[in-house]
Amino acid sequence: MGCNTRGPFKIPDGATMTYDVFDSGSNMDVGIVNALDGCDLTKGHAVTSNPMWNGEVMKTTESLPGGSYQIVFNCKDLSYFCAPTIYSLSYEI
Repeated sequence: MGCNTRGPFKIPDGATMTYDVFDSGSNMDVGIVNALDGCDLTKGHAVTSNPMWNGEVMKTTESLPGGSYQIVFNCKDLSYFCAPTIYSLSYEI
């Protein structure tokens, strides 16, 4: 099990964040969290939980308060290293 992050990225008040991720065969959760929350996806936005990834997932958060956010990958596989491909990660006002 493990947590990987990309970021933090500073966004303005009211912006939404969108991620586009591809993976195959991993058991992992992905989402956007405030950088202060570390890997805690219980406080996450646009969270995707998938026990057997097989393709691409694109999600967008609701409007977020301004601050620093990161994309979090919580890998639940004990014997397999999760290595998702991030096609894009962006924000929009």
